[in-house]
Amino acid sequence: MPPEAGEPPYQGLRSFDESQAEWFFGREQLTAVLANRLHETNFLAVVGDSGSGKSSVVRAGVIPAFKGVTLVAGGSVPPLGHWQVHLFTPTARPLEKLVTVLWPDDVSQQTAVRDQLLFSPSALSHFLAPRTSVLAPLLLVIDQFEELFSQCQDEAQRRAFIANIVQAASPLCKIVITLRADFYSACLPYEPLRQSSANRASTHRCHSTRRSYRRRSLALLGKAAGCFRRGW
Repeated sequence: MPPEAGEPPYQGLRSFDESQAEWFFGREQLTAVLANRLHETNFLAVVGDSGSGKSSVVRAGVIPAFKGVTLVAGGSVPPLGHWQVHLFTPTARPLEKLVTVLWPDDVSQQTAVRDQLLFSPSALSHFLAPRTSVLAPLLLVIDQFEELFSQCQDEAQRRAFIANIVQAASPLCKIVITLRADFYSACLPYEPLRQSSANRASTHRCHSTRRSYRRRSLALLGKAAGCFRRGW
């Protein structure tokens, strides 16, 4: 029997994304922990080995929770507000990527902001101030933060990017990064990141143990059982 149309619930080696939030199971407690951390801190680094699920828990757990699409375990709630959520990876040109994500339809604004970012660590805060409020705060998610070191070859851009995102972190602009653990030491020469890591609430180590992997697998199998009956 051929399978019915639709997407199977398994992502293989790919990370889960916001669109797969309904299939993302077994990390409810971790999602709650991260949501609670963002009550305590404005800058959060989710650090883990490759394949530990750090991108998935942020993309398919934290982001939907902040958008109100999914509920958080244990009655936890993200910080209040109608959150504007922006997600990107740094690529080889992090400043260009940052301004393109935040001002996608305004090329002149992109140019003005990018130029200022190179000269002032408070430029991002300045340009974001008019577009954030208590009712409409901003969640800026920078996935695969290690690209800042593995792909970007421009040290001036790297330093400007780091200085601006750390200084922009505030109750109205929460910053979440995911970082491969083997790049953690690459962050330490940069004072803004070193100061942030000194605050224990600002760093969460994402572990993938055999027990947690089994729990997630069983949870997904239970949810997906109907899919198999339909021919997946």
